[in-house]
Amino acid sequence: MKKLLYIFLAFMLIILPSISFSQANYSYAAEITEETLNEQTVTYIKQFVGYDSPAKTLVDRRAGTQGEHAAASQIISLISANGLVAKNNDSTTSGIQSFEFYNPNTGKKETSRNVIFTLKGLDSSKKVVISCNYDNYYSGYIGQNDQVITTGEKYSEGINASAASVAVLLSLSKFISADTLPFDIDFVFFGAMYADNAGANYYNQTLNKTEREQILFMFDLSRIAVGSNLYFYTSEFGSKQDAYLADKLGIKQFKNSVHGTGETANNNLGYVTGGYSDSATVFAGTGLNYVHIFAGDYETGVFSGIRELDGQANVLNTENDKYDYIVSTHKKMLLNNTKTIFLALDNLLSDENIVSSGEIKNGAINYQLINNNYSHWITFFVIMICLIIAIVIHYTISKKTVKYAIDNKITGVMIQVEDDKKEDE
Repeated sequence: MKKLLYIFLAFMLIILPSISFSQANYSYAAEITEETLNEQTVTYIKQFVGYDSPAKTLVDRRAGTQGEHAAASQIISLISANGLVAKNNDSTTSGIQSFEFYNPNTGKKETSRNVIFTLKGLDSSKKVVISCNYDNYYSGYIGQNDQVITTGEKYSEGINASAASVAVLLSLSKFISADTLPFDIDFVFFGAMYADNAGANYYNQTLNKTEREQILFMFDLSRIAVGSNLYFYTSEFGSKQDAYLADKLGIKQFKNSVHGTGETANNNLGYVTGGYSDSATVFAGTGLNYVHIFAGDYETGVFSGIRELDGQANVLNTENDKYDYIVSTHKKMLLNNTKTIFLALDNLLSDENIVSSGEIKNGAINYQLINNNYSHWITFFVIMICLIIAIVIHYTISKKTVKYAIDNKITGVMIQVEDDKKEDE
């Protein structure tokens, strides 16, 4: 009996952990430190804007220009290196969703493109969409056709306009492993945002009913490099998920009714605010679980439009919206905003309500399924319960055996082992 008990305990100790972990440990994404994340963000910003290129052909990213097309190709090159799959459907070929649009800045019909790549999860019937724009607008470029910045010429790299947002999406695509989350992630980079959100409008029009129903959440980033605070916004009228998002994002909820008035604009509501701007004017109210994440300063006074810093001029769409200037004046803000948004999205993607889980420990980011977080404890408690049961059984059997021996005046037990071979002879 004791031998069988020991065999049973050994079996439980070996089998239970393997069962628990095999159910939970799909594959882990890379573990990265805060320093590594910051370095990667800066690297992606520089690569995307062609910081080390003397010609700076990726700086002028006005909607419909050669520079914008070159920027789209740069994104494809960078995100393909992370192993993502190019989107292919009726409107998208090899990750490129081309479209024509009327450009109010030039008064002409032009072409642009959205870039769409997918990180495959365990269940492609569900998806999360993470998006941003990649174009830039600087009035000093008007009349320029060659996308080459000459010596002494003023220019804007559009770090706050789009490059920082692009870098966060690229970092997410790099550090989240494929086949770990129970849904796909579509990374969408909109072209021609500075032309009445032409890229976002086109993407929205291409979504059919089935695709809309597959989208669990859509997170759009804009203007995140420079801003005293980080905010999220769902709609002018609020969302039933605002409380959940406020808790999980760890950043402030933007409420127009509290913070002031808007600025007249040609959109569905006839105005824009810090939250209701950019792609939010397209997706808010479409029925999608849409979340706009952005930076700014809307804590005091009445404002109109977009305000990055209280009492200071915006860098957006100016010659100051470039890497050297922002790093010299707002480096800490840039790195803190991009890191915070990266972790906020990680927190949401890893939340059990969106089906998966992750955690942050000692400055390192670990991606893992929620079952894995609990499986260690479940395994531990199951083993402990089995051990307790085994000890109780062993004690009970031993006690009854001793009592039986005493009651029957048994002083010893003789075991006779017969030799089968001898008996056969």
